[in-house]
Order: sequence, then structure tokens, then C-alpha cells
Amino acid sequence: MSDPMQNLNDAADALNQVAARAAGFWDDADAQIAQRQGAYDGLAANLKGVVNNQMYFTAIIDPDEANPTNIDGGTFNSIGAAITAAPSGALVEIQLIADKTYTIDQHAYAHHKFVYMRKIGAGADPILDHLAYADATYNHVYQFQPHGLCFFRFLDIEIRLPTAKADNALPWSSSRTAIAYQVCTPVFVGMLRGRVVGGVAGDNLALMSANGGCAAHLHLWLTTLDGPIFGIAAANIGLGLVAKNGSTLTNGADYIQDATATGHLIT
Repeated sequence: MSDPMQNLNDAADALNQVAARAAGFWDDADAQIAQRQGAYDGLAANLKGVVNNQMYFTAIIDPDEANPTNIDGGTFNSIGAAITAAPSGALVEIQLIADKTYTIDQHAYAHHKFVYMRKIGAGADPILDHLAYADATYNHVYQFQPHGLCFFRFLDIEIRLPTAKADNALPWSSSRTAIAYQVCTPVFVGMLRGRVVGGVAGDNLALMSANGGCAAHLHLWLTTLDGPIFGIAAANIGLGLVAKNGSTLTNGADYIQDATATGHLIT
């Protein structure tokens, strides 16, 4: 038979161990609660600073980087990936490396974002090479696509539009611009010391479009449009507004397609 006294002592010892473990647990829990409370208090005290930090998103785009960080302040392989990673409503600074060409071979979507692209480093202006593609019905251009209130601003950047269709048997669609239009919604584009080149004679390729009742706002400073292209296409079915300073047209370019339409203004 077991010793009743020994059983009682064993039970008491077990209870003491449980009590000790419980005390240690609560001490640790209290410390963790205090630590987290301090973090929450710090966040609450600097909430404006935290929000401001989150709403200013920067990225260096390097298609040759083998190990991109894909985080704010880091490196990305594509412009579209960086724009997508930024929170809606943010100022997104896209830093493009001098002497590099960036192939735009997929759409890049901006949801309520101010996208600012600029050159970094010494050398020739970086190039955004927008490719053409075709589906069963039309040719299209891969675009930067705004959704909601967006602004695209380019500093020391060259934008290249296609110089040929992807399928010569098909016409161009209304998506024949580097920046997509929005139906019944404004789109804002600014270019500083930039250049837009390319195009196909007679096909009305453009930097942006006023199609669908869009209000297309184009702001140019020391920028050249070069080739059979427009700054704004389809002004006859929307509003095209061009504000320019020191900008030039060469090789058949014009600021607005359908310049005789009522829905346009050049200043």
C-alpha cells in the first residue's frame, strides 16, 4: 500500500510547483503587457508621424537587381511592383537609374496615388519603353493605369511609345497611350525636362487620352514631343488641357488631337 503521508507530501509539492509556474507566468505576462502598452502609447503619441511615414513611399527600380527587397525605401525589379506595394493615397517616389531602359510590358495600376518618377545618378535620362500587344480584336499599349484620384509626374525621363503594331491586321484600341484614361474622371500628368517619342503615322498614339469624358490635364516644362504623336488624344470626346512652358514639338507631333474640338484648351 502507498504511504498516505507521502501521497500528501507529493500532492503538496506538485501544488507548490504549479503555484510557482503560475506566478512566473503572470510576472512574464505583466511584463509583456507593460511593454506592449508602452509601444501603443508611443504609437498614439506619434500617430501623425507614423501615417506621414507610411504615406511617403520610395523605391529604386533596378531590373538587374538579383535580390530586390520589395519594401519601402528598398529596391524593386519593376515599376509596377513598386507602385502596387505602396499604400493607397501615398506619394510614391520611383527612382529610375540613369542610362537604363525600363521595358513596360505589363500594366501598372495606381489606386489614389501620386506617382513621381525621377532620374538618379549621372548619365542619360532613363527610358520607359511602352510595348504594344494585341488580343483578338485590337492592338493596345501597356500603360500606367490610374484608378481614382491620381497624378503621374516625370522628371528627366524619356517615354517611348510603340513604333509598330503588335498585329498589323488589327486596328489600335482607345488604349493607345502611355497613361490610361478614366471614364468621367480626371487624370493628371506632368513632365519636367522630359521627352515623349515614337508613334505610328496616322494611328494617333499619345501620352494620355481624354476618351470617355475624361478630363486630361497635361503639364509640360522644357519637354519635347517628338514624332507622329499627341500629348492628349481624343479631345473631341472629353476635355484636354495642356499647360506648357518652354516645350517643343518636332517631327509631326502636336499637343492635342482634334484641336478644333470644343473640349480642349492650350495655355
